Amino acid sequence: MIASALLRLLLLDIISVGVLLGIILLMARQRPVAYAVLKRNFYGYFANPTGYVFLCLFVLLTSMAAFWPYEFFNSNLGTLSQLNKWFTYKGPTSCS
Repeated sequence: MIASALLRLLLLDIISVGVLLGIILLMARQRPVAYAVLKRNFYGYFANPTGYVFLCLFVLLTSMAAFWPYEFFNSNLGTLSQLNKWFTYKGPTSCS
């Protein structure tokens, strides 16, 4: 049962990555200038450690804001409504 759920998630991930790659390849053929800008910016973000630091900081702060308060577990709901309280504090890290 767990293995089938994991395989289903893996299949959904593969489909999502395929759709994303299809969109990027379509953009590379239809709009080569936009693709060149996308490629330059992507490589620029991750060519030095600063991009990785901001990415890790964003993931860490978002995870802490979502799961550190006990409201997430006490509400017994699958929502992240309490995350909205922390977005104002997390905002500057997402503007990298």
